[in-house]
This record gives sequence, structure tokens and C-alpha cells, in this order.
Amino acid sequence: MVSSRRGHLAWGARLPQHAAGQSVISSSLNTTINGGSFKDNLTNALLANIGSQINAEGAKLIGDNGEVLGSEEQKLNFDEATHAI
Repeated sequence: MVSSRRGHLAWGARLPQHAAGQSVISSSLNTTINGGSFKDNLTNALLANIGSQINAEGAKLIGDNGEVLGSEEQKLNFDEATHAI
């Protein structure tokens, strides 16, 4: 496991856990409310959450390494990363 200085899981290590947890909750609610296959709803929720997590990680990477870019380039790249999906 990847740890931060405080002993908590680092940002990148939490991504799969967060995506899986959100997907189970979302697919359970979706199956309860709308019916259908839990497996299909879970697959769709996992894909959606993984895409969102990748998008968030890309935005964080740009924000963390923005000093390499000028402020205009950083803002443009951040906007592109956060609105790509």
C-alpha cells in the first residue's frame, strides 16, 4: 500500500477503493429503484466512476505540476482535463 506522511492512503491508492465503493452504492440504488440486472448496473457504474476518477487524477496532476506551465497554460489545461468528459 502507498502511504502518505500521516499514515493514510495516498490519493492514487484511494482511487480504486473510492470508485468501487461508489459503484456498489450507485448500482444497488439503481437496481432497487429501476430494476434490471445488478451485474449490468454495477458494470456501468464502475465504468462511469473509473472515468470520473481518471478525470480527477488528471486535473490534480495538472494542479500539482502547474509551476512548469505559465498561469494561462495551466488554466487552459486544467479546464481541458476537467471538462473532457
